[in-house]
Amino acid sequence: MLEQQRRWILYLACFLLPYSATQAASEAQDQVEYREGVFHVMAWDFSQMKRMLEDESRYNAEDFQRRANRLVDMAKMLPEGFPETRPKRVKTDAKKQIWENWDDFQQKLNDIESKAGGLAEAAASGNKESVTKAFGAVGNSCKGCHDKYRKD
Repeated sequence: MLEQQRRWILYLACFLLPYSATQAASEAQDQVEYREGVFHVMAWDFSQMKRMLEDESRYNAEDFQRRANRLVDMAKMLPEGFPETRPKRVKTDAKKQIWENWDDFQQKLNDIESKAGGLAEAAASGNKESVTKAFGAVGNSCKGCHDKYRKD
């Protein structure tokens, strides 16, 4: 009887182990796709705001404000795309240094959110000089994270 139970446990383990590994890889891949989606939305809005600032004839204060507000929302979503433990066997542009320097990385994500909030506030003020300065601060914040934590 005991031998039969051991055999049953062994069969069960052989069946569930590959499933759990596949499940973990699938969840990790979902997180990568999630954060890439968030980054794509951020990059799109950022590029459109840049075009507005570079070409006065394209500047639309209402559209700029909407995009700045969305940048804040997207920045708040970023942490959800990065689990506290580094996923294995998933193709990503994220460097392993993220998980080796977790507190610094989290601070950089917070900084992006803060700078995006500053941009939204500047856009609401209507002061073009403040908007341009705040836009540069967001760009520098994103670049600081990319330079350290994103593969080329």
